[in-house]
Amino acid sequence: MAFNAAGAPTVEFAVPDMMCEDGCVPAVKKILAQQPGAQDVAVDFEGKTATVAIDEGAFSADLAIAELVDRGFDHSRLVGDEPTAAPQSAEAADSGSAPSM
Repeated sequence: MAFNAAGAPTVEFAVPDMMCEDGCVPAVKKILAQQPGAQDVAVDFEGKTATVAIDEGAFSADLAIAELVDRGFDHSRLVGDEPTAAPQSAEAADSGSAPSM
């Protein structure tokens, strides 16, 4: 059966703490599949990601991340929510905020 055959909206998680395909992939899939509003789950071990087809009114990405972290996948986050390095942020702010005289 193909992932998300119904064409539901999806949410993608980065799960960099997956270290073993045989143990981590089923664990991540089970954790995410048990979340309210999760309809289907696909886990990509090589890409260290998991995609969840969801019911938008019932699924909470924050709760899913909290559950992953609680189960030892400490650095889980939404794809696109990459932490920004402080030096890069400071440089960006400095270059755009110089006063003009």
